Amino acid sequence: MNADHLFHSPAWNQTHGAAENLARTLGHRAVNPEHLALAMLLDPDTVISQIIERLADRAQIIAALREALDYPPEDSTSEGGEATAS
Repeated sequence: MNADHLFHSPAWNQTHGAAENLARTLGHRAVNPEHLALAMLLDPDTVISQIIERLADRAQIIAALREALDYPPEDSTSEGGEATAS
């Protein structure tokens, strides 16, 4: 299915852009679900981030995604907003 015709909200565009930046930073050719999940969870204003915060340990999930992607822990990165988590 070609997704070019789907409507993209500003929030989706921001999340997808952050996921693309994560993938690019890691040298990955494509954006995978893990990049999208991490991008959403790193932004405390996303709905999914707020839901996870209430249901689980968001920081632990972020750490697991970082590990799965071989992305440095937040305290060892010097990147801007992508590398921070609350």
